[in-house]
Amino acid sequence: MPPKKEDKITLKQFKDKSSFWWLNNKVYHLNENNSVVFICGGERDEEEIKYLEEFCKRNKKSYCKREPSIFEQEEKEYNKIGFGKYFQMSTIELIAQDRKYASWIVKNSADKKLVEELKQLLKTK
Repeated sequence: MPPKKEDKITLKQFKDKSSFWWLNNKVYHLNENNSVVFICGGERDEEEIKYLEEFCKRNKKSYCKREPSIFEQEEKEYNKIGFGKYFQMSTIELIAQDRKYASWIVKNSADKKLVEELKQLLKTK
């Protein structure tokens, strides 16, 4: 019978490069004091906390503030289209409905404020 393999530890940092970590499908956070705090995903495991603390020391990881999520940001007031077949539609609605028309406006409109907003929305959506 082959020897029993030890369980692997799976450690991944959140994609936003903040101080949040996935460790064996649990979420841990490295706080401002550079100590590890269990967030969610099961039961707190002292061995995992110790492992993450050692990993952070070894790799010189420190606290990094997380960008606010879309749910934490203030609701933005979008410009309205003042002409054409989408008259009075907001720019965000236009992007969702007709990206080609939004691109056309970017190339052909003289309204710089509208053009800049559409450029930003076309990049992010």
